[in-house]
Amino acid sequence: MEDRLQMDNGLVPQKIVSVHLQDSTLKELKDQASNKQAQILQLNPEPSLENKPEPDIMEHIGKEEEPKQRRGSAAGESDRGGGSIEHFHLHLSSCHECLELENSTIESVKFASAENIPDLPYDYSSSLESAADEIFPEKEERRINITGKAPNILLYVGSDSQAALGRFQQVQSALGDCVDTDSYILYHLLEESALRDPWLDNCLLLVIATMESISEDLYQKFMAYLAQGGKVLGLSSSFVFGGFQVTSKGTLQKTVQSLVFSKANQSEVKFSVLSSGCIYEEGPGEQLSLGKLQGHLENEDKDRMIVQMPFGTRGGEAVLCQVHLELPPSSVMVQTEEDFNLLKSSNIRRYEVLKEILTTLGLSCDIKQVPALTPLYLLPAAEANL
Repeated sequence: MEDRLQMDNGLVPQKIVSVHLQDSTLKELKDQASNKQAQILQLNPEPSLENKPEPDIMEHIGKEEEPKQRRGSAAGESDRGGGSIEHFHLHLSSCHECLELENSTIESVKFASAENIPDLPYDYSSSLESAADEIFPEKEERRINITGKAPNILLYVGSDSQAALGRFQQVQSALGDCVDTDSYILYHLLEESALRDPWLDNCLLLVIATMESISEDLYQKFMAYLAQGGKVLGLSSSFVFGGFQVTSKGTLQKTVQSLVFSKANQSEVKFSVLSSGCIYEEGPGEQLSLGKLQGHLENEDKDRMIVQMPFGTRGGEAVLCQVHLELPPSSVMVQTEEDFNLLKSSNIRRYEVLKEILTTLGLSCDIKQVPALTPLYLLPAAEANL
């Protein structure tokens, strides 16, 4: 109980001793407290530092009672929160007011122990930490999530198969190189879990990385997540919404193409990337509202490969890609040595684009550097003979 009892002045008790009081003693203390409260209200019905007692009351009070009344008035003002000046008085062990407060505190602790309350309703330590962070903003903050959600990144890679497991490992490795794995946790989201478990409220980012068709029930789950403000990253997937459609273009499949990517600050990045063989096209007559992140191939048709699409009124958005940003140059999908060299020379820019997308979707890509190792010297207690 000692670490759960806190006082107004911030002190923490080191030891609490249980004291058994008889009913007669408790009744006497209660009567004394009631009489004292009634006397204070009669002498000073509106305690204030500025208000003075009425003359008729002063006639019944001796001069020796005047300091006591002023002290009670100041205490009443402080308790009501009306004054900005704190008043401290010296109390002796024989002070009736202190003994009464001590006895009531002991009795409250005794009853709390009997009820075996598991936790206090308010976490004072967390409020102290947040206050310290406001005072010292330069303090390193490990928990960068300010949305209130658990720091979960869910990866959906299609049906449960060996190929899906390989895709999961590829996406997990690529994202792990961009975000701090001490701040985010990457989970494999299976289709059964996606339909059954309540993951919508505990997901910072949903990554969809499969060209398999998505069932209607699962598609509605993904759209419900977007509608409540969720963030979605599509990596060469069939998932699309809002008037866009995924169109297959066989001449692009598994080929290295030159991509022009527009960042949020309107600057452009050109790099070589492995195409999925599909592009995004707008439906007939569709006028879509798109975000600033866009990517198209540097060819005659300027095929659209990356789109940023807002959804709903609660901040939901998705960045959908038809290029393999998750695959390294050493992937088995790379067919020739020339393609390997092109992808290797663009590998840094590939990570730059992937980090730009993750940052836009609300994640932090500031990876904390591991401190360099330093030598350790051991001093023996006694001289050793070597």
